[in-house]
Amino acid sequence: MFEPSYYRRCQCKAPLKDKKGNPVLDTDGNPKIGSIGTTCPKLGKGHGTWNFYFELEPVEGGTRQRVRRGGFAKLEDAKKKAREIYDAAMAGGDVLSDEKCGDFFLRWIKAKKSLARTTRHGYEEHINNYLLPHLGHIKCRDLKVRHLDKMYDAIEKENA
Repeated sequence: MFEPSYYRRCQCKAPLKDKKGNPVLDTDGNPKIGSIGTTCPKLGKGHGTWNFYFELEPVEGGTRQRVRRGGFAKLEDAKKKAREIYDAAMAGGDVLSDEKCGDFFLRWIKAKKSLARTTRHGYEEHINNYLLPHLGHIKCRDLKVRHLDKMYDAIEKENA
């Protein structure tokens, strides 16, 4: 069942405190400074960003799968993205992986054991000349048609 939790958090920095409320000190005895996130006293209208998380079905062995995303200016944007990601997960998409397209392309070509030498060479050339420079930095889960359009436009411009 789709039941996301929504919350606000910010990037304000302040002296960190332990669970008892005592300041956390670094090796020099000075208070450690860090992000206070959801405990910021200024959180509210106009301060902080909206985040969400929800659970997917547990995998084999009962391991929980939690999807988290954040940085949304409006709650409505967070709700829309949560639904979009949930629908993608239910359609079989991998919404949890942080693998970048470049890593995927390299892993894919390495796994192809029975390619003819010239075919492998052609694939590697396309990966190195086009795919890695234009798509390699994008997470696979975030790849969209606009990224491919931009790549093809750049290739067309180069060839002109």
